[in-house]
Amino acid sequence: MDDFKDMDWSNPDPEMMKKFQAKMDLNKDFDPSKFGFGDKAKKDSEEGEEVAEEENADESADESTDDSAEESAEESADETADETAEKADAEKPEETAEEKTEDKSDEKSEDSDNSEKKFKTVTFKSNLEGNSAYHGMKLPSEEVVTAQLEFIKEMEKKEIEKLEKESSLNAIESFIYDKKDKLTEEGGYSETATEEEKEVIQAALTEAEDWLWDVEEPTSVIYNEKLAELEKVSEKWLARAKEFRDRPQIIKSFKDQFNATKHIIKDIRVKNAKLPEDDKMLTESEINSLVKKYENTMEWQSELASKQKAMKHTEEPVMTYEKCYKKSEELRREVDYVLRKAKQYRPKPKKKDEKKDEKSEDKADEKSEEKSEEKSEEKSEEETTEAPKEEEVTHDSAEL
Repeated sequence: MDDFKDMDWSNPDPEMMKKFQAKMDLNKDFDPSKFGFGDKAKKDSEEGEEVAEEENADESADESTDDSAEESAEESADETADETAEKADAEKPEETAEEKTEDKSDEKSEDSDNSEKKFKTVTFKSNLEGNSAYHGMKLPSEEVVTAQLEFIKEMEKKEIEKLEKESSLNAIESFIYDKKDKLTEEGGYSETATEEEKEVIQAALTEAEDWLWDVEEPTSVIYNEKLAELEKVSEKWLARAKEFRDRPQIIKSFKDQFNATKHIIKDIRVKNAKLPEDDKMLTESEINSLVKKYENTMEWQSELASKQKAMKHTEEPVMTYEKCYKKSEELRREVDYVLRKAKQYRPKPKKKDEKKDEKSEDKADEKSEEKSEEKSEEKSEEETTEAPKEEEVTHDSAEL
């Protein structure tokens, strides 16, 4: 039991407590006073009473004394903790050495087991079978698909019919309202329709306008048929009105064409006269045919215009766009033939004697030009020499 006298009972070691308990069980003559259990309790009680008396006596003391007492208490506690830690550290090395030897022996045994056992990798192969399955929405059957396609086609057909019907209705309505206004509009429409025609056309348009409200199950075919009837009633009147409005432009285009053809004939005759007889650009017959076509077209246009001028606007026109276009095209083709042949013309190559004559003529022309230039230079020098005298006179007169 003497081994436990120096033991710190305020913070005892667990191992030492186990040994101490074993000793107590074996030794029946245990005297606790030898270990100072009772003395320490007395000391603690005495110290507590002294501390209480000091606190009652020093109530008015400064806070600095309290702080110093607390620091001293903490230092004493730290000292006791350090002592116990040193004792524990002194006992631990023995245990750690034993543990290290045990760990080394375990590692050696494991290494020996690993060296003895050698594992082989074995591969197993198997064919996996897969079955496809639809999750979520399933595909429709062929019957459902065909029914849906037929439904879509039917809807598209109805949509096309609807658009055609709306377009036909719009066309007939615009025709009715437009022609009602033009029956009284001047500038080609009101002048070209007789009173009887105006009444007939007006009645047909009014009847068609009322018919639009009474028609049952209308379709584009019905609307188009009604529109064709109205166009047939007003066909002659609209044709006369169109010719009446287009006639001034036709007459103007004829005048422009005649003027251009006249200048072309003049230019070709001038160029053709400068060329030698055996190397003409155009023959006289070709030029005369163009002149003849030009004169005939002018006569035809003037006669037709005079006839149309003598007629009433309500009568069928004689001078129409179709007739004038055909006559103008005949003259244009004749002019194009002459111009194309004149453009393709190339003069014949000249002979050697002619080239020598041309060279002598060129030299004579050059000499005459040089002489004329020399004379002009001499005249200019005389003028420059005489010019200062005139300037001196004017200068003197200015000074005077």
